[in-house]
Formats: sequence, C-alpha cells, structure tokens
Amino acid sequence: MKHLLICLFLSCSAFAADPVRVLVWDEQQPKQSQGYGNKFLGETIAEHLATRSDLSVKSTKLDAPDQGLDDATLDATDVLVFWSHVRQKDQNDERIEAVVQRVMAGKLSLIALHSAHWSKPFVRLMQERAKADAAAQHPGAKWEFTNDKPYGVVRPKVARITPFVEQGEGDVMKLTLPQCVFPAFRADGAPSHVTALLPDHPIAKGLPAKWDIPQTEMYGEPFHVPPPDEVVFKEKWDKGENFRSGCVWKVGQGRVFYFRPGHETYPVFKQAEPLLVIENAIRWLGTSTSAATANDGFQSLFNGKDLTGWDGDPKLWKVENGIVIGTNPAPEAMANNSFLIWRGGTVKDFELHATVRVIGDNNSGIQYRSRELPEVAPWVITGYQCDIHPAIEHTGMTYEEKGRGIFGLNGKNVLLDPDGALWQLSEHAPVKADVSQWNEYVIIAKGNRLTHQINGQPTSELIDHDEKKRALEGLLAIQLHRGNPNRVEIKDLRLKVLPQAAIIPFDVAKLPAGAAKIEKPRTSRPQGTGTVIQPVKP
Repeated sequence: MKHLLICLFLSCSAFAADPVRVLVWDEQQPKQSQGYGNKFLGETIAEHLATRSDLSVKSTKLDAPDQGLDDATLDATDVLVFWSHVRQKDQNDERIEAVVQRVMAGKLSLIALHSAHWSKPFVRLMQERAKADAAAQHPGAKWEFTNDKPYGVVRPKVARITPFVEQGEGDVMKLTLPQCVFPAFRADGAPSHVTALLPDHPIAKGLPAKWDIPQTEMYGEPFHVPPPDEVVFKEKWDKGENFRSGCVWKVGQGRVFYFRPGHETYPVFKQAEPLLVIENAIRWLGTSTSAATANDGFQSLFNGKDLTGWDGDPKLWKVENGIVIGTNPAPEAMANNSFLIWRGGTVKDFELHATVRVIGDNNSGIQYRSRELPEVAPWVITGYQCDIHPAIEHTGMTYEEKGRGIFGLNGKNVLLDPDGALWQLSEHAPVKADVSQWNEYVIIAKGNRLTHQINGQPTSELIDHDEKKRALEGLLAIQLHRGNPNRVEIKDLRLKVLPQAAIIPFDVAKLPAGAAKIEKPRTSRPQGTGTVIQPVKP
C-alpha cells in the first residue's frame, strides 16, 4: 500500500508537462449519497483528479445546459470520463453524436465507468467498432444493421453473443449490433478480486498484480461487445463469476476504455486502486489524443491500415502498404464520380495537407465543405473541390463539383460577388505539377476565403461572397473520377482545425486595381488531356 500511495502522488512526474484536459460527466443519481455522502460520484472523482498537477479537471452533469457537452467544452477536452445508469435515454442524441465524432476523429478519448456500458456514447462507439470489424471481415459487402437501440434488454446467457454477422436476403449481409450488456449481475456488495492481465500496460502502472474491491456489484460474462484490442484487468467473485473489467478499443482514430467497477451505492471511487486506474487511463489516453493532434495541431485522417473512419464504395476503395487507393477499372465501371467520404465530422475553417497522385488519363480532387447527393447515388458529393488534374490550367484550381463549376484556374485569384458574378483579382504563373507523381496539395479555408497550393506554391484563391450558394461547413472527401480508367492514391492526409475566421464583406470600392468581371471558365478536358474513352456497350 505504501508503494501505491507514493505512485498516486508522484506518478504524474513521468508524463508531459502540458496538463491533460479532463471532463468528468455524471448522471448524478440520488442513490449515490449512500456511497459518497454529500457529494456525487462524479464530483468525488473530479475532486481527487484535481489534486494532480498534470491534469486540468472539470465536472458536469446530465441536467447542465447542453447536458454539459456543448461544442466549446468538448473542444477543450482530451478525455471524457462518463458515468450513467438509469437515465440513458435522456441523453441528447445530438450532443452524444458530437462526442462520438470527436472520438472517431482522434480529438477525444472516452472512459466509460460501470453502468455506462449502456450510455449512449459507449453504445454508439461500440456500434461503430462493430461495423468496422464486420466490413474488414467481409470487404465489398452490402449491409443491413439491426439492434441499434439495445437499452434495457438483457440477453440470457444462452443467447448468441453480439455483435454477429449472418447472411441476409440476396447479397446483403446482416450485422446484429452489440447489446452492450451481460446476462448476470448481483448488487449484494460482495467483494471482487482484480488481476492485472497486462501488468506492464500504462493503465496498470503502479498497481499491485492483484487487489480487492471490498464492496461492489457483480457483473457476469459474457459481455456483449466487440472483441477488445486489450484486456488490462479481469475481475472474479467468490461465487465463481468473472468479468473483463478493463477493456480498450480503437474506434476510428480514437480510443475507448471501459472500467467495470463503480456501483452508485458503494464507495468504490474513494479507494486508492480504482482512482489510480482512472488517473493512469486519463494520462495514457490523453497522451494518445494529444499525439493525434501533434505536429502543430495537425491530426492524421488515415490510420495507415484500413478505411476506418471513411465511407466509400468498397468495390472501388482499399488500403495497400499504407496508401489509400481508389480504382476505376474501365469507362463503363462507374455511372457517376464516386467519393471516399470522411466520417470523422464536418470541416469549417481548417488547413489540410494531402499527398496524392493519379495514374491514368483522368483527374481527381479533394472535396471540402461539401454535402452528399443521395438522390443521385450513394457516395456522390457536391461542393468545393481542389482539382487534381493532368492539365496544368486545371490542377489546383478552385472548383465546385456538381454546382457552380470552375471559379479560378491555376494561376488565377478570383472573387464571387453577392450576385454570383465572377471577378478576376490577380494572376500569376500557373504551378506546374505532374499529377502521376506524388505532390502535396494544401487547402486553407478561413471564412469565405479559400486558398489552394501545390508543393507549397499557391495555385488559386477564391473569396466567395455569394451567401445563397456558398458553404461555410461540410464534408471532406476524395474523388474517384468516372470515365477513363484511372487510379488515385493518397497518403499523409493531415487536418488542422483553425479558429473561426471573420467573413470578408464585399465592397466593390476596395477591389484591387485591375479587378474585372470575367466569364466563368469552361473546360474542354473534362477527364484528362487525351481522348475520352467511350464505355463498351453490353
């Protein structure tokens, strides 16, 4: 115990000086007074964590404005510690989705405690992990999802463990999503015996190999969740039950840690060992979250292994040797341009770096502030695009897919006035780039000013004053062009979120000397620089 107490006070010295930003969220169930007196469970945890100089800690509750999960608060949080029990369905879906998307983007980590196995953020993240696992096991499959609202239903011990995949109708695969529960529980206060299965894991740092919780509720396996990436602790009871009590999952670019102890009427979080587990998990997860936004605030949008966090036609997209590849094998293979869509959230003001090449006589592009057109076809997008084109005048140009068309060719800086008329503000020599070789494309979006670069050189800038048609927020995606066979390859895709910039107002009197209205450019090269190959008719 002496060693444990020393670790509790000194373990922070092994971690980085920048404090990990922690938000402790608690349903604040009245029964918590039985174990925690005049404080709630979450307040007790937060009070303890606040004594650690390497942690910056806030606490909130379900009944706070925006349930304590407003965007500003989440953006200022590295690790969310979450406890809930009987009011799961009162959790606001919009606010929960904001949590989920940040975790999947690697901007936030989640620690779910005890009965938060049925909290909406934990359930949603387990659903996303189950979908990713299923897609990896059955590439190219069409999917039907069931059991998306598992709350309050306990499956018997003999029931099939969720999640599971089975054949649906025709060529559709059916995924039954995880129940996020277990068949047995007993709130009799019997002690549990905890064993560190991974004693060298950062979450187990400073803890004994085995330790007891004097009073707790029993949960009994099987736990209906996707297979964890790591099981740090197991827990046993004298009547023979056992449980995986410390589980870690990678979900998208982020991580989730589930820690089983923490019943509302037993003072589990007044005990040194469970508190140290939470401390360790916060530091480890907080470091992971910080790493995702390292390199001056940039986060990588690809994990280098698979398309987790992205959504596209599985027949067209894959990952090989750490490179994302989209392939159009023939002119007749695609009816529309198809897009690989980032599902980590929407983009507003940002800086994006992407290293891309296109093999074949065709073009690609990076979509941003875009929206889907499901009425046209799945994975079809409209919105701003940084064009990646073998024709020099088109590559790096400012363009709108399935919308207003070309704004500024490579070498042109332009403006759209409030009526949608196009003005050329200035021009410079176009940037030359062989798109069949690796080039770095940069997009900087600040308010209504959009700037494109290739290999550090500006290609085109657009200031969009057309309030009716411009977009200040939307999806990010990569284009695979229909028509001529081609392959687009992407690596090193990194995003930095920028502070919201002011909108530049339109004032014709302040336009630069020489600015003039121009006709919108049109292209004679809709695909590549050569002949458009016609589809083979069946």
